Amino acid sequence: MKKITAFLLCILICFYSLTALTACKEASQPVGGDTPTPTPTPSTPTPEPEPQGPTIAVPNYKDFGRDTVNFTEIVYESPDVEDLIEDFNSATARISANELPFDEQLEGILALEDGYNAYLTMYTLAEINNSRDSSNEFWLEEYTYLSTNSSAFSQAVEDLYVAAAQSPHKSDFEEEYFGVSLDDYVDGGVYTDELVALLTAESELIARYNGFSTDTVIITVNGEEGTVKQLMDGVPASKYDSTLNLYMLYYMNEVTRLTKGIYLELVRTRIEIAEELGKESYIEVAYEEMGHDYSPEKTLSLLSDVKNAAEIAYRLYYNNFYHLSTDIEPYATKIDVINTLYALFGEINGELGDIYAYMLQHGLYDYSSKADNRLDGAFTTYIRTNNSPFIFMTASGRYSDYVTLSHEFGHFADMYTNYGRNAGLDLSEVYSQALAYLMLLKIEDSMSETQTLKNNYRYMLHKEMDEIYNILAYQGYLATFEHMVYSLSSEEVTEDKLLELMDEAQIFCLGGVIPDLSSWDAVLIVHTVEYPFYVQSYCTSLVAAIEIMLMEIEQEGAGITAYMSLLNRDNDNPLSFEEELERAGISSPLRDGAILDMYQGVYRFITGKVYSR
Repeated sequence: MKKITAFLLCILICFYSLTALTACKEASQPVGGDTPTPTPTPSTPTPEPEPQGPTIAVPNYKDFGRDTVNFTEIVYESPDVEDLIEDFNSATARISANELPFDEQLEGILALEDGYNAYLTMYTLAEINNSRDSSNEFWLEEYTYLSTNSSAFSQAVEDLYVAAAQSPHKSDFEEEYFGVSLDDYVDGGVYTDELVALLTAESELIARYNGFSTDTVIITVNGEEGTVKQLMDGVPASKYDSTLNLYMLYYMNEVTRLTKGIYLELVRTRIEIAEELGKESYIEVAYEEMGHDYSPEKTLSLLSDVKNAAEIAYRLYYNNFYHLSTDIEPYATKIDVINTLYALFGEINGELGDIYAYMLQHGLYDYSSKADNRLDGAFTTYIRTNNSPFIFMTASGRYSDYVTLSHEFGHFADMYTNYGRNAGLDLSEVYSQALAYLMLLKIEDSMSETQTLKNNYRYMLHKEMDEIYNILAYQGYLATFEHMVYSLSSEEVTEDKLLELMDEAQIFCLGGVIPDLSSWDAVLIVHTVEYPFYVQSYCTSLVAAIEIMLMEIEQEGAGITAYMSLLNRDNDNPLSFEEELERAGISSPLRDGAILDMYQGVYRFITGKVYSR
């Protein structure tokens, strides 16, 4: 069975590429449209000025031996994708003709490395900057250009693989360059012109979604038409806030309406992609892209058990978490969050402390407050030519920022340790979620000086324990919905049918219908629109991450040891998701009763009692 191996696997809010040209292309969130003519000088957003007073504690210089430069020193140069494709096609033609000695054919592939790596890096930089400000015309055009040409580029790369696989020098190519078997390419590749056309159409649809901003979406309010910024021009200061709130309500309603249409068309397009690939459904395609190396039946079995944890969650909430409210969540400054976690991770494990120091030393993060047209979320990506991960994070200014940064640093530590090599989405999310929970256990000592800090810590811990069931319920519902949606035929994909499936997914996963979830607002999130079959990994990884936390509670150091063992995997001899967990002494989250076992452990941690009805 052929796989789509090359160069178009999604960035998972932390996806990665592999080594050399054997990489999986980290296809950033595509943004569509015609190929633009890039402006000569990119407009890079000015970083927020550091507040006066305490500053971020950047460590003394240490040579990490990775040839990493500071993020601000990386120069953006717009790649000419058409020229890159031509270069690949020329190298492919030379291999197919086999008129030159093997060494010269190999040199032709090696000559592609710089352009290929630069393409990956510039793609990542365009994504980061477009996330900073989706209304910035330069970055939107660059991101659009690179994403909508990525399928044609992937086809050219795969053609090279096929030529090498069909060459009399196949074994030499495998040994001298690729480092893996080329057997999957002996009978040809999967990138037909028809598939490239469908993938490009998918990219263009996502492009329209990524292009939404208060500068681009037209709304009509009381007969007046324009963008939010246009309509707000001239509004007096006395009415500014109330008018802006009204316009933003119209804006969000219009974005939902537009996204709904895009989503329906995306689902139909993806079903056609699966048909072009000869797959039974798009579920099979997405599982390969996301690295889910278990069956959909195992996923649905896990999700069907979510409703059985509802009673324990209910009792925990009303006995321990009822007092929680976002309105009373303590504030947290950027300086405090970054510095506290720097000290904390150094105490937890020396290796983690060094990786955090590396991040600070080279400025490999964008931690900024919410702003117009800035992506309201967080992700971690890998900058190929810099050998470095990078964290993008929009701060809330509250204690949840400790959790968010710890989560993303878990991804960062994985990408740093494994040089961006992908071990599948499920394991990737274990790295992030487990580190956030370990942080929660260890940060108490940093917040025990006063009663106020103790209360703040208690709030943060209980809030995240309460959030466990919310993650299972919401993400489980979305994952169930996706499995149902992508089991349809293209003709069955209608607005009414998908609304019907929203209720069916809730009954399956939650045991009943929650009206607020039966809406387009609930399902049209970045993951379901751009990264289908991502959200199930929040559930699988959560169960494993909580087990690591409970291991640490039961025996100090045990959870951290398991985590570091998981982090330092053998990429030359990769294991499956469940095998990697077993190697580190962690149970499979896909086993029968895994969710109930996890929740009983959480109940015991919070109450000190064994759960019983």
